[in-house]
Order: sequence, then C-alpha cells, then structure tokens
Amino acid sequence: MPAVIIGDIDTGLNYATNSQVWINQGEIPKGLPIKDVDGDLVITFKDLNAPYYYNAPYVRDSNGNGVIDGQDLLADTRWANGVDDDQNGYLDDLVGWNFVYGTNNATDINGHGTWIASIISQSAGPSTYIVPIQIIGNFPSGAWSQAVDYFTALAEGARRRRALRRNEQSLLWQCPGLVGRDDGAFQCRGGGYSLPGWGGKRSDS
Repeated sequence: MPAVIIGDIDTGLNYATNSQVWINQGEIPKGLPIKDVDGDLVITFKDLNAPYYYNAPYVRDSNGNGVIDGQDLLADTRWANGVDDDQNGYLDDLVGWNFVYGTNNATDINGHGTWIASIISQSAGPSTYIVPIQIIGNFPSGAWSQAVDYFTALAEGARRRRALRRNEQSLLWQCPGLVGRDDGAFQCRGGGYSLPGWGGKRSDS
C-alpha cells in the first residue's frame, strides 16, 4: 500500500499517543546517522523505536513514557538544534507547526486534533503519517491559508527527497465539526476529504 501523509489542521496533537506522526525528513540533522531499519525509504518513529543497537544512541526518552515520540525529538537539542535545516522558514519543524503561537510544538490543547488523528490512524492503515498543524488554540489563529501553504510545501519537499515513493499521495484533512460517517468516509462541516479506499465522499454541509 502506498504511503500517505495527511495534514491534521486542527487543535494540534498529543505526540505521546500517536506513533504515526510524520517526521520532516528535511529537518533530520545531517550529523545524526539514523538508520532506516525497515527499509521503507523514510525515517519514521518505527525506526527510532527499533531495537537498541540501531538508533538508540541518537534518541532520548525525555518524557519517560517508554517510547520515542515527537515530544522527545523537540526536547532533544541534537534534533531541535536551532537550525532551519530544510530552509522553509519554520525553525526545527520536525513534527509539525503551531500557527497559534508560531512555534514548532503543536501539542494539542483540548484533544480534538488528537481525536481526529486517532480516527485517521485507525482507518487509513500503517502506511499513513500525520503532520499536526495547529491553527486553533484558546482562540482560532485565522491561519488556515498559511497552514495549507505550509503542508503543501512540506509534501513537495518530501517528494523531492524521494521520501514519498512515485505513487504516494499527500492529502489535506480538516474536520472542524465531525457530523457522521458515510460508507466509511467521515463527513465534516466546513470541509474534509475522504481518504483513498474509504468509499465515501466529500461533504461541505
């Protein structure tokens, strides 16, 4: 199954609860000899959580939850090194971006974005990766167009680096109000697209 990266443009994501967060390949510091353990041509959290003799020297379980996740990369100065490695204008955007506060930490503030991410992860399969993009905090940031531009550029950068294979897809996902399910596709007020193979349709109602 071809891999898919999806922009979860919402309230952010709880990094510790989702192992399918996309790691921005262009932001992986060149000085870290990370191994692609499963040979899928991209560095993911599956690789970072592989047995100790692979990538353990280059990661640290900073939050002590027993796995390497997005919070750990953001807390590790070897990864969040203060350098815009992919030169896209978003410093250390290893695991998404927060447009509410202008930081690289898109940690969820009320659970909605995490909930949507869990639905995507469970329904779209193991080859799907999520880019958390926070535009809603205690108030909406009004950064929808910026978020779309950010995700589009990130997906294009992944293609250029061959992180996405020839037939892979990049999809935007927004679901400000989940209203139901239609033949496997979730319908959302204000937008939202079904994923490949879900058999559903777009709903703007």
